[in-house]
Amino acid sequence: MSLAWLNALRYPILNASMAGAAGGRLAGAVSRAGGLGTIGFGPGATSESVATECARVGGVGFGAGLMVWVVRDNPSVLSALLAEGPVVLSLSFGDPAGLVATAQAAGVSVCSQVGTIAEAGRALDAGVDFLVARGSEGGGHGRGEVATLPLLQQLLEFSPVPVLAAGGVATARGVAAVLAAGAAGAWVGTPFIACEESDAGDAVKRAVVEADSADTVYTRAFDIAQRTPWPVEYGGRALANEFTDTWADRLPDLQEAVDADEALTTSMNEARRTDNLSIAPVYAGQSVGLVPGTRTAAEVVSDLAGYARFLDAAAARFGQIE
Repeated sequence: MSLAWLNALRYPILNASMAGAAGGRLAGAVSRAGGLGTIGFGPGATSESVATECARVGGVGFGAGLMVWVVRDNPSVLSALLAEGPVVLSLSFGDPAGLVATAQAAGVSVCSQVGTIAEAGRALDAGVDFLVARGSEGGGHGRGEVATLPLLQQLLEFSPVPVLAAGGVATARGVAAVLAAGAAGAWVGTPFIACEESDAGDAVKRAVVEADSADTVYTRAFDIAQRTPWPVEYGGRALANEFTDTWADRLPDLQEAVDADEALTTSMNEARRTDNLSIAPVYAGQSVGLVPGTRTAAEVVSDLAGYARFLDAAAARFGQIE
């Protein structure tokens, strides 16, 4: 499958397909700013919600992300999305074998977010067109074993297809770093959570803006409490809060408490509904300390697009410019 769409972008920047934050409005704004906007669909996605979010993009090219473990149980979501004509589809968090060919037959370029070489090998065996090296410092769900820079270096040596970098990339300097290493582009999440066009609530946006990079924790505690059937290898990086202070290092005890009655699940669901962020998750990566405030998506893309000056400065320092 051709990646001509990537070369056609003004900037090699994609927003991460973050369910709950990256809806159609954000995707459209990112695409109009010169990157490629992507929509994230979570476990509750339906054919109707897919159509609704894709309509919000506003007539520009877009990408989307689906969780493999969700698609296996609800294949109609994939069919509905392919009917909307995305440019790119991320099939991640599970082995995408069989699903990749279906999307490619519809003319869609397919990637997988991967966190280990073994996971990358499965994605390549499935036939993906490119990989996203999603390091452990990234926000939201993913593997927690390997950080972005070592993972990116490994995959660039290992992979016969292009690799994008995700996790910890939040500024023009970060984009320059991964492009200089050989990445084909940057897959950026956390800065876009706080955008005006993000579907995240105002309290979540404030929390992201106010947080420091040392304020996150990688844990399965929120999934256990919500009884969400995420595969156990995919924890989530979120802002630490009272709930994680209590449970992040006591997962067996938390599982026992959840199995015993509904109280913890009920309280977590209520906390999410009311934006009680002492209990509810705010998924964000370690780049959260680099988010200066609430901006438009175009402002974030413009900031990230300053990578060329850092690449030029580095080349000049080391005598690479003729």
